[in-house]
Amino acid sequence: MEKIQIKDGFIDYEPLNEQEVEMIRIFVPEESRHSGVGTELLKELVKIADGKTIITYSSTDPEREVFGKFLVAEGFVKTNQANNIGDRWELTNKVVKVPIREKIEKAVKVKIKKKK
Repeated sequence: MEKIQIKDGFIDYEPLNEQEVEMIRIFVPEESRHSGVGTELLKELVKIADGKTIITYSSTDPEREVFGKFLVAEGFVKTNQANNIGDRWELTNKVVKVPIREKIEKAVKVKIKKKK
């Protein structure tokens, strides 16, 4: 098992084969959630995966639980496969989505041109 650690969090992952990398565990302390730490960790894993599909297993509820919402927001898709841990989620889109906060900050910085 390999580890990525930045700021307050970490990801444990394992390269499985030529096509897949498994995200075994991601941890961000509660006080640091919703601050972009998880997204930064995932960006690092996407770089390391270098085009491979990132998979994870979880029984999370994407409508009510923080981790489920995170997976969906970052582009993971739940598949029909499962194991004893939970459902299989895959990230095949190699671009990690930009958190809404960053989109708003960028939008605010754009100057609005007035019509004459």
